[in-house]
Amino acid sequence: MILNGLCYRLRAGDLYLLRPFELHSTESRGAAFYERYLLNLPAVQMRELLTDAESRVLFGKLDSCVVHLEEDGMKKIQNLFQRLEQAGQREGFLAQKLLCAVALEFLIALTDVIGEKRATECVQGKYVSDEIITAIHYIQTHYREKITLDGVAETVHLSRYHFCRLFHQMTGATFLEYLYNIRLSTAHRLLTETALPLSEIAENCGFTSTAHLTRSFRGKYGMAPGRFRRVKLSENIEKNK
Repeated sequence: MILNGLCYRLRAGDLYLLRPFELHSTESRGAAFYERYLLNLPAVQMRELLTDAESRVLFGKLDSCVVHLEEDGMKKIQNLFQRLEQAGQREGFLAQKLLCAVALEFLIALTDVIGEKRATECVQGKYVSDEIITAIHYIQTHYREKITLDGVAETVHLSRYHFCRLFHQMTGATFLEYLYNIRLSTAHRLLTETALPLSEIAENCGFTSTAHLTRSFRGKYGMAPGRFRRVKLSENIEKNK
């Protein structure tokens, strides 16, 4: 993940907190996809329980950061996420207040965790140059198009050699590895979340053909995209029984 010009290599148990409109990007380079819990919590939603002054104090303690949770802390946070999900599905009398109450408990747990770890245990990031941040943003915006190493290097005003060296140093991946990971990650999501035909997925993800998508997908995940979709569909049916 890149946050505020720093690159963080996330691992299981890491928790990252972002303030509104914080510029960031995340990208997975492993073949095995991870499970991620995401909570978007506007301060205005807490007016059911907090005064404006209390809200300012509480949210003022929650700066953008990355911390690593040990097993007990991870279980506590996961449990609160699950309780939030359950509370969000409730309807009727006081349902909104119950949701806000669990959200408040979650926020207090976050301030405790971050307060304990901030002094010595916050995950340290490494500086990422403006040119590489610009290149990453360009790739993430234009990955559907036919983009090239030379074209991106020219966009950020670096020589091909210097760009390759700096990009790998900052991200741990080559230009093509990064580009194809974004394309394949998007294909993975479309295969699991939509019924789009493979030809449309290939086009939406920047692959020149269905065969190109299939070859690249099999190389990373060990199976063709059509089979992957059938396996995921079968797994979802089993879960919902």
